[in-house]
Amino acid sequence: MTDLRGSVGTCSLIGITFTILAGAYLDRYYVKSGAAKTLGEPIEGPFKDNSVVVVRKPICRVCVGQAIFGVREGRVDRMGEVKEIQVDDAPVNSIETESPATEIGLRADFKFTKGTRLYVLEKKDEVVWG
Repeated sequence: MTDLRGSVGTCSLIGITFTILAGAYLDRYYVKSGAAKTLGEPIEGPFKDNSVVVVRKPICRVCVGQAIFGVREGRVDRMGEVKEIQVDDAPVNSIETESPATEIGLRADFKFTKGTRLYVLEKKDEVVWG
């Protein structure tokens, strides 16, 4: 039996609870409503400690610092921000919809898992990223 009275146990429980609630919130208010823009499933990766993937050119603008999250098996299980974008092995601050690139590399501040569909928000939601 795990003792949840200690500071580490309590912090872990709070973190897990926040992740579950924030995931349900993102799914309901952004994924199901269509407000989140999908990047689809990665076409390559994950690489570099599972924090880098390659995706097809997005249908929306994506920039460093933007909110990104992943949905796997019907639930949001990853959330964070875009830390780096690369096009043809060169770092860029953003990728625009009119870019001629066909695919981009993304590094996030979380680990990607196979079978995860990625989404971005136009701006960070204060409830989750506040």
